[in-house]
Amino acid sequence: GTRGRSPEVLAAEAEKSRLSQAWRSPTDDIEDFIRQGPLYQRLLLICPAPAIAEWMDKAQAIAEQLRVGTILPQEMEEQMSKRIYHLYLPLYFWMRHQALERRSSRSHGGAVVFGISAPQGFGKTTTMQLLEALFVADGFNFQAVSIDDFYLPATWQEEVAN
Repeated sequence: GTRGRSPEVLAAEAEKSRLSQAWRSPTDDIEDFIRQGPLYQRLLLICPAPAIAEWMDKAQAIAEQLRVGTILPQEMEEQMSKRIYHLYLPLYFWMRHQALERRSSRSHGGAVVFGISAPQGFGKTTTMQLLEALFVADGFNFQAVSIDDFYLPATWQEEVAN
């Protein structure tokens, strides 16, 4: 509603809004999109969020691997833009931060191990391939171990079910 504002005040507010939108850069829209992701607030609260240039650089690497023709979220299929900017990149930045923190707190080095558990069809293998490419590009050693193909024998599954 207008909440008692005069037509002149409403027109001035509309013009101010239009002008502020005109001064927005394309990266402003991308940053807004990134911040809307559910993992952004959860994972990146404990580590500094990377600069937009790094988001774009890493998005480019992912887009190339996935054969996506653009890195602009507004030009991608919605699900793809969300997977890149709301899942893969926040996860990567958080994991990298954790690895660097662990590395700096250890005098003797050692491996940092992460586990990812998700339902069938989530894209664990794709996620691991993308994370590996990003970590290797940043100079980390990375090894993924899949346990997708380890199952209980049928007789043991029946026991567990009963």
